[in-house]
Amino acid sequence: MADEKFLTSELAIQLSDILATVITEKPNDALGLFESLAVFSRTGKMVPDDDPTVFLGEESVSKAAITPEQMRSLAWAKQYSHLVVPPKPQKKAPKDDDEEAEPEPEEEEPEDKGELADVTREQEVFNSVGMGLPAAEAYRLMVSLKRLLDREPLKSVRFFGKIFGIRGDYHVAEAEVDPEREAEPAEEAGDEEADDGGKGPETILEVLNNASKGKQPPLPTEPKNNPGANKYQYYVTTDLVQWTKLPDVTPQHIQAARLIKKLFTGDLFAPVTGHPPFPGVEQHYLRAQIARINHACRLAPRGVYEDLPEEEEEDDEEAAKKDTSKRAPYETLPELAPAATEDLPEADDEQWQKEAFAVFGKGYENEALLDGKNWVHVEPSLLQTQGRTTEHKFEKEDGEDEGEEDAGPQPPLELVSPLLSQVCKDATLAFEAHRTRENASWIFRKAFAQTSSAAKQTYLVKSLRWPGACCFAQVQAGTPGASYCNAYFGNGLKAPATFAFSPPMPEARPDVPFKTPLLQTDYTPDDELEFVPPPPAPQVVGQDEEEEDNEEDQ
Repeated sequence: MADEKFLTSELAIQLSDILATVITEKPNDALGLFESLAVFSRTGKMVPDDDPTVFLGEESVSKAAITPEQMRSLAWAKQYSHLVVPPKPQKKAPKDDDEEAEPEPEEEEPEDKGELADVTREQEVFNSVGMGLPAAEAYRLMVSLKRLLDREPLKSVRFFGKIFGIRGDYHVAEAEVDPEREAEPAEEAGDEEADDGGKGPETILEVLNNASKGKQPPLPTEPKNNPGANKYQYYVTTDLVQWTKLPDVTPQHIQAARLIKKLFTGDLFAPVTGHPPFPGVEQHYLRAQIARINHACRLAPRGVYEDLPEEEEEDDEEAAKKDTSKRAPYETLPELAPAATEDLPEADDEQWQKEAFAVFGKGYENEALLDGKNWVHVEPSLLQTQGRTTEHKFEKEDGEDEGEEDAGPQPPLELVSPLLSQVCKDATLAFEAHRTRENASWIFRKAFAQTSSAAKQTYLVKSLRWPGACCFAQVQAGTPGASYCNAYFGNGLKAPATFAFSPPMPEARPDVPFKTPLLQTDYTPDDELEFVPPPPAPQVVGQDEEEEDNEEDQ
């Protein structure tokens, strides 16, 4: 087998997975566990099944002869019946015979389980622009999301993205919790005491770090279901069957995630090794990276949301000097309101176009979505100093003196991008090895164009700061508004600040014949004597003096 074919074969992929597991886990008897590790790489189980065959179509095939991708498809197919079956109704408690039979109540209308985005259509549009999931995977994802919506008290669910891992990939779902259906959390007494009593002694490094930082209390976590880092609830799965709820993100996790770069493994409880140490496991690191991606790359076409009201009226001269691309951190986040369309008449009405154009304009004409001025951020920025969307001000203690506080240096005021800020005002990227030192952090593409004026046009914007973050928008000529969708397909890491660009080597031309080099033996020292020049002739002592005397006599 040629080297290139072997590296891309299923055998090489399985061997690399086994070696990666041995290097990571470091078992005592790696050779004895080789067969179990091979079964785990192929089936996901350490113990092989009793039945060594499986049905593919109408034929019975040995499990050792099928690929891991086919094995994952078969595992999902076994769970498909459990995903599509409706939930069982709750059984009523039996009544005693002595009690009078009460009239049966009328059948209630089925409970509204929330809204589910059309994942298959969204991925179909992403596929048309070179992104997204395959059609079969998108269908499986939509079936699994429908089951998640039935089981959890959610108001709406949408597909956030796919984050690639070493052993498994995370499919991430973004949901809004329905407060009416959400169950109240049970109060567990003694949890705080158990947590405090279970902490071990501080190390020397922790003591020194705490002494240098002072006695400043930790930053509080932003509340749930409110504008901020915990506005949405996130669920992840690696098999499109079982969904796991991620914990709320804390400012400490966001600040620690900014200092490290580590690929995901596919195990939510895997340790996050590195320096500086991360205060949590992979599920906390994953939730922090999702928050960073969401608040940096969530976009919408300009005009979809109404402009925010101005805070204070200023003079024209001061407003002209003021930089509108940055502002002080928010104390309370404003709520975005979508552009109102309820007051517009029906499309069949003759006055529809005039009134719609008067409110929204004539839509996005002349390829306006290829310009960064027509794309805006719809999520607030995360503060670099606190890891929150809003600034938290610590309360002064009773024993503190105002004079001592004023004497110390005050930290500089951090400026953030306001809501609905244009993406063209984002900071540029600087690559040392690139021919241009400043590069735009967003690229814009037009997916396809059709000659018909009534056809929809699709535009795509991709982030270079977070590779894999993208957003498409579909518009129709002469019609206000746009339909858009944000998604992420990547390894969950931010692009490095200094990136050396090295293009791949070009492939060998097929018309140029390849000559095998001729192998020759090396020369020995005896063979090299044949090429050594002869030594100079020896000179006789006194011969030069006699020649000089003869020249003088002449």
